[in-house]
Amino acid sequence: VTPLTNGTSYLFRVAAVNAVNTGDYSAESAPVTPMTFASSPAAPVGTSGNGLVNLSWTAPAANGSPISDYKIQFRTNVSGSSWSIFNDGVSATASTIVTPLTNGTSYLFRVAAVNAVGVGAYSGESNSVIPMTVTAAPTSLVGTFGNAQVSLSWNAPLSIGGSAISDYAIEYSSNSGTSWTSFAHAASTTTAATVTSLSNGTSYLFRVAAVNGAGTGAFVQSVAIIP
Repeated sequence: VTPLTNGTSYLFRVAAVNAVNTGDYSAESAPVTPMTFASSPAAPVGTSGNGLVNLSWTAPAANGSPISDYKIQFRTNVSGSSWSIFNDGVSATASTIVTPLTNGTSYLFRVAAVNAVGVGAYSGESNSVIPMTVTAAPTSLVGTFGNAQVSLSWNAPLSIGGSAISDYAIEYSSNSGTSWTSFAHAASTTTAATVTSLSNGTSYLFRVAAVNGAGTGAFVQSVAIIP
């Protein structure tokens, strides 16, 4: 019997026809609802976190049967890599957090909706997403005084959190760390800088933190230095 509307409940009855006429109709059938697989979702969108990706998508057409779950798959963004299943339990919510993932590794994701008929077609691939976090603190911050300036040097952090360092935040304090002033400078990954426009004879503390795609990491602090 076609065409019918998916998701609409129908009853049916049948009567025999012979040369005389149409006979009596049968009793009604049990209710029947036409349905098919849910449509494919649009490609999901991912945002990075620390060892995880926040994934979201728009629910597709259910096509006659409510969506009861989503199947989520992921793979590294490397040619030939295979899809892995993310087991997130059963949920009809159009978002999830995929974890644990490896910081600094690029991932792709895809999603399929599940209804009473089964698992529908998978979406297209998501954007490439790289889990990351802020860096650890730099180490061995030292300074050498000069005329109204201090030359600083330090070692890069041992952990960059899965995202390349793009700059170092440099701050100084003349009140034992009660408040800090940012030293404005052009972005640089060099592990040294000269802080200028200081007051000779004033005791300063300095601190430095690495900046990456996740933000500003932990600071390392110097001992007091007097220009």
